Amino acid sequence: MPDTQPDNTHKTHYSAVAKTIHFVTALLILGLLPLGFFMVDMPFSPLKLDIYTLHKSFGMTVFGLSIIRVIWRVRHAPPPHLPTHRFSERVLSKIAHLILYAGIFILPVSGWIMSSAGNFPNSYFGLFLFPDLVAENKILFERARDVHEITALAMFGVLVLHAIGALKHHVMDRDITLRCMMPARFFALLSTGLVILLILSAATTSALLLRGDGTHSYTTSGPGMAAQTSPAEQERSAQIDTGHDHSGAPAPTQNTVTSWDILHDRSTLTFTASVYGKDFQGSFETFDGTILFDENNPADSMVDITVKTASAVSTSAERDGYLKMPAWFDVKTFPEARFYTDHISKNADNGYIAHGTLTLKGTEKPLDLPFTLTPIDDPVDDTVNDAGDDAAATHAPHHGVKMNGTATIDRSLFAVGTDQWQDTDMVANDVTITIILYARPHDAHPHDRPQNSAPHTPKTTE
Repeated sequence: MPDTQPDNTHKTHYSAVAKTIHFVTALLILGLLPLGFFMVDMPFSPLKLDIYTLHKSFGMTVFGLSIIRVIWRVRHAPPPHLPTHRFSERVLSKIAHLILYAGIFILPVSGWIMSSAGNFPNSYFGLFLFPDLVAENKILFERARDVHEITALAMFGVLVLHAIGALKHHVMDRDITLRCMMPARFFALLSTGLVILLILSAATTSALLLRGDGTHSYTTSGPGMAAQTSPAEQERSAQIDTGHDHSGAPAPTQNTVTSWDILHDRSTLTFTASVYGKDFQGSFETFDGTILFDENNPADSMVDITVKTASAVSTSAERDGYLKMPAWFDVKTFPEARFYTDHISKNADNGYIAHGTLTLKGTEKPLDLPFTLTPIDDPVDDTVNDAGDDAAATHAPHHGVKMNGTATIDRSLFAVGTDQWQDTDMVANDVTITIILYARPHDAHPHDRPQNSAPHTPKTTE
C-alpha cells in the first residue's frame, strides 16, 4: 500500500506560513534596531514617550510571532540543506539561526523586564498594559538594559552576516537557498526591497553607534549653583536650622512645645505619579525641618519642612535627570519646596490633620495633610516592646514617634509638567505624597516656640 504521508525530506521551499512569519519578523527587527538606538538619545518629550510605546508594542509583536514561529517549526520541519552546501556553511548557518532564535526571545523579554523593574508602562499600542514580570528594582533594571543592548548589537551583527550569506548563495553559488524562503511570484521585488531595507537599517544603526554618547544630562552641581539661591531662600534656611523666625517681627509671648529631631536614616518622603496609566514611585532623598509638637495640645504646634527638589530619584537615572528640568521641578530656579503649618487638629480617627501650605516652584497653595502617630520605645525599631521585656524597661515610654501621612496634590496647580506635558492622558495630574517620619525629642527640656509667629515665605506666584 503506498505511503500517503507527506515526505518533508523532499521539500525544497518553506511553507507560506513560515515565509510570512519570517519576513514580518525580519521587517520589524530591521526597523526596531535603529529605532531603539535612535530613541535613547532623543530629548525628553511626549514624542519620545510615544516612540518608546511604539518600540515596546512592535517588540511584543515580535515576541508573539516568535512563539508562533517555534510552534510552527516544531510541527513543520524545514527543507533540508542542499547537497552543494559545504559542512562549514551548514555549521555557520546553524549557529546563526540559534543566535537569531535566542535574540528574538531575549530582546522582548529583557525589554519587558526592564519596563517592569523600572516601573515604566508596557503598553500595547495604548490598548492595554502588559503585567509586570518583576517588582521595581533599580539594579535589575540596569542589568536588563545591558542585556537588551548587548543582544541588540549581537542581533545586528548576525543579521548582517545572515543576509550576506543568503546573497552569496544567490549571486555567487547561484543555488536556490534564497528562493526557498522567497515567494516565487514576488521574488525579484521582495528581494530587492529587503536588500535596500537591510542597507538602510545597517547604515542607520552604524551611524547611531558611531555617533558617540548622546546622553542628555541636566546637572545641578558645579560653579554658579550657590548663586541660584535667593536671599529670601537663604534667610528661610537659617530659620529652619534654628527653628525660629528672624524676620524682624517683635518678640512674641512664649509657650512650651516639645521640639523633635528627624531621624533621617529611617524617614522617607515619596511621591507616586501615573504615566500612561502606570504608577511609578520616586522619592526625595534630602529634606529637613523643624517640628514643634505637643500631642496633648496640637493647636500650639508648628511644622516647617523643606525639601531639596534636586534630590528627587526613582529607578531611572534618565527620568531623574529630566525631573530637574524647567518643565518639571526647575531645580535651578526653585531649589527647594516647603510645607509649613502652625495649625494642627485632631480628627475623628484618633489621628491628626496638618492644615498647612505647600510652596512648590514659587506657587503657594493650601494643603491638608492627614497623619497618624505611633509611639515607639526605640526610634531605630518601629515595634513597641512587649510589657515585661527587660530591654523595654531601660527606655522611657514614648521615647520616639513614627509619623505616617499621605496627601494628594494636583501637579498642574504648581506648574509641574508644563507645555506639552499638560496632557493628562499621558501624565495624570494627581500625585500622591507619602511621608514617614521617625523622630525623637530634641532634649529633656521643653522648647520655646513663639506664638502667632508668621513664617517667612517666598513671594507667591499663581
